Amino acid sequence: VVYYGEHLNEDPWKHIIILYNGSHERKCYYLPPGKWKVVVDKNKAGTRTLRKHEGRLYIDPISMMVLWR
Repeated sequence: VVYYGEHLNEDPWKHIIILYNGSHERKCYYLPPGKWKVVVDKNKAGTRTLRKHEGRLYIDPISMMVLWR
């Protein structure tokens, strides 16, 4: 897990979380409070919001996710 906060490089995304699951098992991660926008998952990557998520999040095996708020 990598977490960046407070407008990294003047980016409009104030808080960014990068989650990487290198194992062969699904993993659980508890997001910090608030609604997070998913822009990268196991199927798509980009800057458009794929969906919003809050609370507990499951990360599929051998995949990554990028979320921001």
